[in-house]
Amino acid sequence: MVTPSCCRLVAVLLAPASVIAGASLPLAPALADDAAFNWTGVYIGAQALSAGGTWISWRLGTSAVLMLTPRLKLTGDVAYLPIVRFSGVDNHPLRVGEGQSTRSPARGDGTGVQLEGLVSYDVVDGLSIGVGGRYWSMSVPSGTTNFFSKGDFINQRFATEQSAVLVQGSYQFNGPAD
Repeated sequence: MVTPSCCRLVAVLLAPASVIAGASLPLAPALADDAAFNWTGVYIGAQALSAGGTWISWRLGTSAVLMLTPRLKLTGDVAYLPIVRFSGVDNHPLRVGEGQSTRSPARGDGTGVQLEGLVSYDVVDGLSIGVGGRYWSMSVPSGTTNFFSKGDFINQRFATEQSAVLVQGSYQFNGPAD
């Protein structure tokens, strides 16, 4: 998880772990199925539709490391996102009419979850390789869209999910940490 180091607190559980509190600022315009898209008309070659959104969240969770062998470790991160904010715009540039807006802004607040797991192996002191997975889910159960900016608000649900396989390699120049 991308959490500022100033926001990490150390806790003692059955194994060394850390409690994570932090903010997730927009890393990309949107995630997964809410990513920006464009569609071009077949005959006129003009942009007919576009949409995009931004997700911003606060998260609270934990991170734990379990040494399976002296060189093999399992790392896990779990976070609850108590505050998730979505804002986006649906644009229909070919919608014509005097004084009509082509944009429909959308927004809403909700919650989410982030899960990450990684198995890594220390090839030599300071050099590590690993593989793992990530799952992120954010949901706004009752957001609104301002239909073509006319003040006609439509209730809508917004959600995004992202899953990925991670492959990582790292090298510590100062040797292994104690």
